[in-house]
Amino acid sequence: MIVFYKTIPFTSIQSEEEDFFIVYFENGQIVKCNAYLINILTFCLVQKSIYHIDTFIAESLPSFNEKQRKKILNDLLSLKIIQRADKFLISRRNKIEPGYLKNNFTLITEKQVKRITSRFLFLFRREVVCVILVTLMIQMSYHYWNSIVFIDETVHIKTIILVTALSVFFHEIGHATACQFYGKKVSKIGGGFYLFRPVMFADVSQIWSLNKMKRIKVSLSGIYFELVFVVFLFTLQLTFNTDIFLFLGYLLMTQSLWNLNPLIRSDGYWIVTDSLDVLNLNKEGRIIWLDLLQRTKKLKVKEWGVAIYFFLFKCGTLILTIIYMCHFYKPVKDLFYSILQTNGLNYINRLNTLEYKEVLGVLIFCFLLFRIVHALCIVGVYFSRKLKSIIYGQKTEVK
Repeated sequence: MIVFYKTIPFTSIQSEEEDFFIVYFENGQIVKCNAYLINILTFCLVQKSIYHIDTFIAESLPSFNEKQRKKILNDLLSLKIIQRADKFLISRRNKIEPGYLKNNFTLITEKQVKRITSRFLFLFRREVVCVILVTLMIQMSYHYWNSIVFIDETVHIKTIILVTALSVFFHEIGHATACQFYGKKVSKIGGGFYLFRPVMFADVSQIWSLNKMKRIKVSLSGIYFELVFVVFLFTLQLTFNTDIFLFLGYLLMTQSLWNLNPLIRSDGYWIVTDSLDVLNLNKEGRIIWLDLLQRTKKLKVKEWGVAIYFFLFKCGTLILTIIYMCHFYKPVKDLFYSILQTNGLNYINRLNTLEYKEVLGVLIFCFLLFRIVHALCIVGVYFSRKLKSIIYGQKTEVK
């Protein structure tokens, strides 16, 4: 029985700064390809057998041997951008969403995003950017020289949540507006959960065809819009002489600095990956580390940068996971002790009176513990295999 394969439908855009294409597949994947791979993907839009695909690759790349051609085909199959024809419809419907973003949903559609962002495009004019940044510096200097640092009024938690939510929304509008400013569309603005906290996101995947500097500007645009919001709050403070606006302004500035943290998936992360010109840090980082551990090739300067940043990023994620575990450890321990110390009917009553916060705390703690153990097992299995291969190689040499 002959098995046929077919490419997931795609659109491709040539990059502004290098001789490659950014390919957007219908199932949500984004891949960086050269012209030869584009031809192979286009050839497979109509279902083909392995023999026909291999023959086409041999004609397109005559210098490649059978092993190299097989590697190209295996890479395309492992990326799931070429699928078996009998499973094609299922693969096409199943959208591949970012693994780090859980339970994401759409808040604003593409048409609504375009309508909103068109009103803020003027904020990216050079003279407007200069005025806003100079105004912010003058306002902060005024606060410093007049020692306006103490807040006599209490700020209600609901006010802080409301203003922070508005700032986060304005932050994502900033990314979307920058994307439209450079002629790229934003498919949606949505929400989801990252590291057990609610977040918003703007789908700016179209910017990968822009040059590096423009991508960095899009990544910084969210923080820029937050600073615009801060200038507005500081202006209200000077107008009404109310310390609440001062407190909220500096609170949002602290939030903006946190967004520059490159060790979590925030704006700092995307700025670093744009600087390194990395489309998928997890994938490329793992490949480079495997090459480094196996000593299969000598790494270039850029690959060393990706390897170091990948290591630091994973360490940052691990540290945050441990911090979360420490936060939930004492409540979980107290809960288990209180359950174990009860007997009979009291035990059943204690289970019935559990609050949702206690149950959620136990579930999160167990999930984080599982993630750490799972990661340690993967590392342990890899190094045990590596050690066995070294020992086996030494025995073979002795024989």
